[in-house]
Amino acid sequence: MADAPLILNRYRVLATLGSGGFGEVLLAWDPRIQRKVALKKILLTSIDAQRSALDDAASQEFHALSHIPGIDEARTAALLKDEHIVTIYDVAICDSYAYLIMEYIEGITLTQLMERYAHNITLDALTALFDGIAAALSVAHRASVLHLDIKPDNILITPDGKVKVTDFGLATLLDAAGRGQTAGGTIGYMPLEQITRQHLDVRTDEWALASLTYCLIAQENPFKASTLEEAQHILSTARIALPSACWEEIAPEIDDVLLYALDPNPDNRYASIDDFAEEMDRFLGDAACGAEDLELCVRHALDHANSVGADGSADEGAGAGAGSTSSKHNGAGHKHIWSLLTGFFSKKGNQEQPAPHSRAYGVAQGVKSAGWDILERAAARVEANDTLLLEQQQAAHERRLQEELPQSGRGARSAGVGTRGSRGAGGAGGAGGATCSPHGLFSFSRCRERLKAMNKLISPRVVSCAARVVSACGSAFLLYLATMNIPYAFSVPYFAFPMIAAMCGAVLGAVFPPLGAVVGFMALSIAFILSNVPWLGIVLVALTLAWYSSLGKNRTAATNFTTSAIVLSAFGGAPLAFLGAGCVLKPLQALISSVYSCIWLFIFASLGAQNVYAWDIISHGSFFALDVGSNLMQLLCNAQTYILLAGLLLACVLQSLFAMADKRLVDVVGTFGSGIVLAISAACATWVNSNFTNLFIPSQLLVIIAFSVLLVALFQALVRPR
Repeated sequence: MADAPLILNRYRVLATLGSGGFGEVLLAWDPRIQRKVALKKILLTSIDAQRSALDDAASQEFHALSHIPGIDEARTAALLKDEHIVTIYDVAICDSYAYLIMEYIEGITLTQLMERYAHNITLDALTALFDGIAAALSVAHRASVLHLDIKPDNILITPDGKVKVTDFGLATLLDAAGRGQTAGGTIGYMPLEQITRQHLDVRTDEWALASLTYCLIAQENPFKASTLEEAQHILSTARIALPSACWEEIAPEIDDVLLYALDPNPDNRYASIDDFAEEMDRFLGDAACGAEDLELCVRHALDHANSVGADGSADEGAGAGAGSTSSKHNGAGHKHIWSLLTGFFSKKGNQEQPAPHSRAYGVAQGVKSAGWDILERAAARVEANDTLLLEQQQAAHERRLQEELPQSGRGARSAGVGTRGSRGAGGAGGAGGATCSPHGLFSFSRCRERLKAMNKLISPRVVSCAARVVSACGSAFLLYLATMNIPYAFSVPYFAFPMIAAMCGAVLGAVFPPLGAVVGFMALSIAFILSNVPWLGIVLVALTLAWYSSLGKNRTAATNFTTSAIVLSAFGGAPLAFLGAGCVLKPLQALISSVYSCIWLFIFASLGAQNVYAWDIISHGSFFALDVGSNLMQLLCNAQTYILLAGLLLACVLQSLFAMADKRLVDVVGTFGSGIVLAISAACATWVNSNFTNLFIPSQLLVIIAFSVLLVALFQALVRPR
């Protein structure tokens, strides 16, 4: 297209990115600003009639622009400046076409994310998506601009995980040109008032955002229809599954918030996007972590698009939606990203089928390491090769659910759209009420529903309270142990000093969990500095600071694990602490914290017990007068200790890797696999300790391992929040 004429006497076309009934999307070069732009070329079929009604030919184009509904909105949208809005540089008209000159964005659309990376949409990623869209709409609404076509195709995610909304002001323009649906919206994301052409305001976009959020949670759109009449009927009589029943991580409080925003009557919704977002954010996750999750998905998609462009052998559907980072303007990557970005024309070629809906427990944050990224890419390739099998399995699963739950649709609780207050009560927009009945279900389904109900009782607040209790106990234990070995009690009686320190540690651990653990370990390090091995205490201070600074996010879980390892190992429960840590920590955090915990276990074992599984606080809790240095040297020569510590470390990391699947069966299998690792390490330690004559694990050690595995397996199967 190098010889093609300039558009608007300025823009040189580099490639056609997409085409449809509305016109074309072009990638062009702006020589004045020296940048790439995206040109949306929209055919206006009614423009000739509007021009003929004008009596001032000299200002024909000016008046034509002002007389075309939607142009004013597009011009106003061009004034919007926000990091979550795709910038419109200019709006112009020429030869019966309207041109929107827009910022060129590389990335993927939300459509592609939902189709190909549904299993990577964590609660944090959902939060980042929701907050980004809500922020863009809030800015637009303050400038009196309505979007009127919020849908996955109009949401872009950049390579740095930033969410951007495109096509502000375009819905009205397309509707005026006869190229859009009613009021320019899209069925499934239009409220009732938009379908029936009633008055539209900010609450119209609010409903669309709520519908989009529901689709992200439920992985389906209950408002989809083939005609406007069918859509109107669905919206008037809709009964949808409660969001918290579709995704176990969703707090039940979100049900009422989303149903408020989805009320068919605009007067019953939130007054503004800001009010809606404020209520939702109370029960969502961490947007910053979600941006990191999205960044990994986008970069994976772009890398895949580049590899497809390099090989030239993959089909079009496999790379759809990935923006190319190459400088070749006729590459497939540009076409794919903008074909999805426009959302106004149908895609050609085969599309990759979405994987069965699942939620990866912290996958996105754990794949930052190079090794896991390679595994993720390999898994993606296997998934693509087994598309047909996955589709068949999913279809069979849907048929089985329909046979088992003939009255409840997908087996989830239902509520009338528009219900307020209690769930199951009829609201303004529909006849509410729970429709799911347990009768007729086979026992496995009933068991699964009971497990879901049990997990819903474990809210984020319950988890937070439990973490603070564990932190308080661990901090109190460490400070008690430390002060018991410090001979300087100042003016306080010696026996009262440890108790006072323990109470202070409990309060500190409950209020500031990570800080309480750090203070406890620092106090223990100081106790060693004041004893016969000051060099050991100094090393422990440095290790504690290095360990804490390396934890990053989720420090509470990591510090609780380390304190629990010390406390439980004092009574013979070290395997329980390490297996439990693997359930809640990412692999890298599990590895770092396991190494740090093993160092402490090694030191406490040198106090006299010579056993890293049980260092016996009753007999060896006082170490101030001990010759810890010589005991350490003796333990360093004991191969059995290294084998047991290696078993604990490997079991913890293995448990963490299995837990990332976020599937009960996989978690339980991982627990028993980690138990086998512990048993093998115990057998090897026994074999080495017996001069290679005995492989039988001592009964006491075997009981400890078996009890720990059973307890953690029950926790994984019944209690662990997902």
